[in-house]
Amino acid sequence: MKKILAVILSLTMLLCPLVFAVDAADYTDLPCIIVPGIGQSRAWLVDDNGEYVLNSDGEKIHCFPGNFDIEKILSDIAVPLSLSVASQSDMGLSDALCNSIEDAFRMNETDDNAVPCGYVSIETYPHSLAECTEEQRQYIFDCIPMQRMGETVGFENMYYYAYNSFGNAIDMIDGLYDFIQMVKAQTGKDKVNIIPISMGGAIFNGLMELHPDVANDLHRIVFVVPALNGSLIVSDIYERELTFLDEDYLYSDFFDGILGETNASAIEIAIRVLPKDVLMTCLNKTVDMLLTKVFANCTALWMLVPKDQYSKCVKMNLSDKSKAEVRRQTDIYHNAQSNSNKNILAFRKQGVEIFNVLGYDVSLYNVGNSWNKQNADGVIHTYSTSMGAYMANVGETLPDNYTQQNSYYTNQQSSVSIKSFFAASTSASQCSNTSHNHISPDRVVDASTGLLPDYTFYFDNQPHATANQNDIIMKLCCELVETDRIKNVFSDENFPQFNIGRATKVLREELLPAAESVDMSALSDEDRNELEEAMNDAYDMLSRTIAVEGEAPAIEQRLRSALENVGAIEKESDSSQISPIVKTISDTLLAVGGANGYSDMLKDSLPGLNGDSEGESDNTENPIATDTSDSNSDIIYTDNSSISNDTADISNSAIDSSSSTFTSNGNSSVPNTNHHLLRNGCIITISIFFIASVSLIIVIKRRKSDRYTER
Repeated sequence: MKKILAVILSLTMLLCPLVFAVDAADYTDLPCIIVPGIGQSRAWLVDDNGEYVLNSDGEKIHCFPGNFDIEKILSDIAVPLSLSVASQSDMGLSDALCNSIEDAFRMNETDDNAVPCGYVSIETYPHSLAECTEEQRQYIFDCIPMQRMGETVGFENMYYYAYNSFGNAIDMIDGLYDFIQMVKAQTGKDKVNIIPISMGGAIFNGLMELHPDVANDLHRIVFVVPALNGSLIVSDIYERELTFLDEDYLYSDFFDGILGETNASAIEIAIRVLPKDVLMTCLNKTVDMLLTKVFANCTALWMLVPKDQYSKCVKMNLSDKSKAEVRRQTDIYHNAQSNSNKNILAFRKQGVEIFNVLGYDVSLYNVGNSWNKQNADGVIHTYSTSMGAYMANVGETLPDNYTQQNSYYTNQQSSVSIKSFFAASTSASQCSNTSHNHISPDRVVDASTGLLPDYTFYFDNQPHATANQNDIIMKLCCELVETDRIKNVFSDENFPQFNIGRATKVLREELLPAAESVDMSALSDEDRNELEEAMNDAYDMLSRTIAVEGEAPAIEQRLRSALENVGAIEKESDSSQISPIVKTISDTLLAVGGANGYSDMLKDSLPGLNGDSEGESDNTENPIATDTSDSNSDIIYTDNSSISNDTADISNSAIDSSSSTFTSNGNSSVPNTNHHLLRNGCIITISIFFIASVSLIIVIKRRKSDRYTER
């Protein structure tokens, strides 16, 4: 039997080139539709009349995710911020900040009928890229750099489906269906290829469910980092499970995970200017405002809630009767999401070829409390992007005795936490050959447990945010839609199932062009040789489609150093001496003061600054003081609008609201002015010192810097 199978396999391999050639001839000129990710469509701010709102330079205003006019925001909060710092209490700061942020997001608000407010105009392209302006094509390729496809299938066969990322989910889904019909009509072709990326994958879920007949219009689907089962970050937002609402985490690790060590440390130093309670009030109010005004009614964002978290999120945000229509529409999408795997298999049964490309082993951004509960690509958990493949958590590997399961789960595991493998009660193999090895070389992924093990490509340590900067991923996607040469993950050894992630945009678009413009004849032999060798290494790496871990950043750094050495680009500012200082200050403040502002620390360490007189600190026997403490404790804003006694009055001093004077221990009506001024004077002096220090550090760090940033 084994010999018979071997003969059949050999004949198949011999005939494959002929099959590929025939298929390639049939499909090289099929049009391709790119469905981009969230925020990759231009959203322009418009007024009540639908006219573009222009900034001070006469330019249209892009408003995703909002219109963040930093000068206006700073102007709005300047006075209450100053008063709050001076008084070390919330002097309208939380309301001012909340209102300012609401203004920034106002154009993306949605009413209780799930209808966007109408202050956003999406730049759409109801024609091929051949008819786009050069500037429009540049924008599209900056988002999704697949220029190569224009050279093979032709720009006249490339289309870009733009949509409102804060729009109505049903409209987005129906719009994609209509767009496909338009492309067929314009090109005269009966089928199209489609590349849904990130949020585009969520839209495609809805397309399969609401328009199942679209299977007849599709030849190939190439998912790229798709949000087929949402993102745990989004469900954490709707559930209010946010790391920065935990004061201990906010002052220690939150900013580190998002901004990097030096910037994080600087912010951790600066935010202590405000008392902890004031800062937390600002954050809580802002989160509640965004949930109520922006997120709750936005059905587009509800597409990104994982199916296992949907019920809880709905209960917390859409239980009111006024949300009935929003709930009806989100239920429609939730159905589509729940049926995603079933619909994908149904499309395959009808002849649609489906591929998937994703990254893994990058922890979710530490915004929500689920950030470290399972494998991810930084933005979406890989259980969602891989169609259910089982993986070890980030930084871990599969158990030593683990063997691939050759089955996907029909009874899906919880997408909240996958700590250990367990067999599903029912399973079905989608692998064409159970002898295939679908365990990743790093023993993190068991691709055999995903829905499409033979058609899913994995990139280790590939962040979601830079997938479009990975030249290999872009080449692979182009290959998959340009011809039918690649049939599965085993078709081309140059595109293996398991690869290494990398980001080469800066290298390709900035450093190499800068190197090409250098006058080599003006260089010394040593400098010329180094620059040429660095360039050759870069071109050699870019010519290969199998990445080597750590190679891309090393080659980029070598070329950058060579260019800096010959003066072709300015040297990056050196923060190596500043970073340890800032980090040490931040760590010391955390060790000494914990999750507290400077005034909180002073109250703990110098009780005399709180208005206490010697021997007057114990007032447990004083009924007036006790009553004052119970009734006038600071109110901490929470999502339940409850009153907290966590910050009892400062050493039993309370403000007499009728006289605006301090009464110490309830025994005297004489204003405790000296202590009050001394306390605030110390606070303000220390605050100014730290603000000045942080500002100086940032200025020094960024002076003369010419950083290449990700776009």
